[in-house]
Amino acid sequence: MKNSLKNEKCDFGEFKNLIIPPSYLTSINQMRKDKKTDYAVLASKLGKQWTPLIILANSRSGTNMGEGLLGEFRILLNPVQVFDVTKTPPVKALQLCTLLPCHSARVLVCGGDGTVGWVLDAVDEMKIKGQEKYIPQVAVLPLGTGNDLSNTLGWGTGYAGEIPVAQVLRNVMEADGIKLDRWKVQVTNKGYYNLRKPKEFTMNNYFSVGPDALMALNFHAHREKAPSLFSSRILNKAVYLFYGTKDCLVQECKDLNKKVENWMVSE
Repeated sequence: MKNSLKNEKCDFGEFKNLIIPPSYLTSINQMRKDKKTDYAVLASKLGKQWTPLIILANSRSGTNMGEGLLGEFRILLNPVQVFDVTKTPPVKALQLCTLLPCHSARVLVCGGDGTVGWVLDAVDEMKIKGQEKYIPQVAVLPLGTGNDLSNTLGWGTGYAGEIPVAQVLRNVMEADGIKLDRWKVQVTNKGYYNLRKPKEFTMNNYFSVGPDALMALNFHAHREKAPSLFSSRILNKAVYLFYGTKDCLVQECKDLNKKVENWMVSE
């Protein structure tokens, strides 16, 4: 068998433009030892169509479908470019982009709105570090309960395995990039003796204040405490229904319009 494979060259198949070849990473390691950082010449050997894809999947999302997707992506791509964000935070995983040609990398986030927001926050940190030229384009495979952001961007309201993983990769290869508004929102408590510092949040083109935000917060807090209990999308929706019904009775957000000042910035 070894003799028959000696002269065979692996072309990486259909997804060669998404795969980071092991030989590329070996060469990068050698360049770093030699204190060289210009990877453009090395990448030119892989062709102009090479747009390496990094997979960031939440293994807890989508009735634990994320776990199975991680395995399938590792079969089709190089396993080193597939990350479970519950084990490797996005901030750390995205540092792989700095070993790739400028503006070449793409990222596929497999998870809900929270996971996508987590990844985009990591992209913001890349800007703070002065790594703008390495920032990747981001695609979404919606595995969460709501998936509002994914639906807004045209990636659908939810993925349940109806499309083969290979087709998902083809969709990413053919997708066009668009810009997404990211807002900085500062929340300040009013009062004469208020010693709390203002809280600053980053929002992905929309944010909620009131009962729907309270439901999402309660759901998130309980899922963090007992993630094993939130393994079904149907069950997750039932939990949302419970908190929605509870708020209708308790009315924690009553008279919220009298407590919040509204500011509109035209620029």
